Amino acid sequence: MKKTDWDIHYLSPSKFTIYSRWVTKRLLIRTLKKWLPTQGTIAELGGAGSCTYQGIRENCQCSRYVMVDINDVGLEMVKKRLLSPHDACWKQDLTVPIENPPEVFDLVFSVGLIEHFDIALTKRVIDNHFALTKKGGIVLMTYPTPTLPYKITRFILEKTSNWIFFDERPLKAPEVVADIQSAGGEVLSHFINYGIPLTQGYVIARKA
Repeated sequence: MKKTDWDIHYLSPSKFTIYSRWVTKRLLIRTLKKWLPTQGTIAELGGAGSCTYQGIRENCQCSRYVMVDINDVGLEMVKKRLLSPHDACWKQDLTVPIENPPEVFDLVFSVGLIEHFDIALTKRVIDNHFALTKKGGIVLMTYPTPTLPYKITRFILEKTSNWIFFDERPLKAPEVVADIQSAGGEVLSHFINYGIPLTQGYVIARKA
């Protein structure tokens, strides 16, 4: 399977994503406000080139925000716009088990990350969300889910050669929930964002 070229995505994002990013950011900020403890710490996995960092930093009360990814281009872009001396970027391959993290966080989240791997690696990346979370902390993940609007939109984008996420594997809730439970998480909320054509599942879980 052809892989997504993340360098191109970060340097020249598709115009199609402008609206979906705006909707996603607004919903994500509302959700984080509900689940993030006051002055809590945040880790964004797959955070290279983050399109949500500034909005979250300006609207949520967090004491530290760390973006974790393996892509150098996207991480360098984020480093140039850090808003707090407490914030940082970590280079980390999230498909490799994280056994002794240097830091754990009150809330760990990712936006459109876990669907870019096969079944086994998706589970490992979900495991790493929990490895970086404090006991009793919150994990939030969004992922594309194959509703009818998603299927129609993706079909059109593929047929017009505008689809760039070649390794994207839309996920269904049972797989994600099973991986969360296997990682020691308790699902607290689960819903679908129908506000964008490429519909996204949202799941919030607590680390036991």
